Amino acid sequence: ATRFTLNPLRTWDRSLSQMHTLSGNRFRRRLLLLAWQAIIYWVWAERNSRLHRHTFRSPDVLLRLVDCQIKDRINSLREVNPTTCSQLLQLWFLACDPTIVSA
Repeated sequence: ATRFTLNPLRTWDRSLSQMHTLSGNRFRRRLLLLAWQAIIYWVWAERNSRLHRHTFRSPDVLLRLVDCQIKDRINSLREVNPTTCSQLLQLWFLACDPTIVSA
């Protein structure tokens, strides 16, 4: 979130409000919403897994699952809109890899 200059909020209502009022270009907004959805999904799945199956994943595994889900979703756009797919993947890689320097 901080790489996108988005400050994480601690309450659900404020987070929802923040997602509704995102600023920036459409690729940034779309990627933030995809990331937010993926994180909520995997945190909830982890919660259910811990409660009902007594199985646990490490934070690193959860981050890899989020990363994979976002890349898969972006790649699913390639047939319909290759430009959007490329823009979103570039933005995602820039956000995730601190060694990549944006031009």
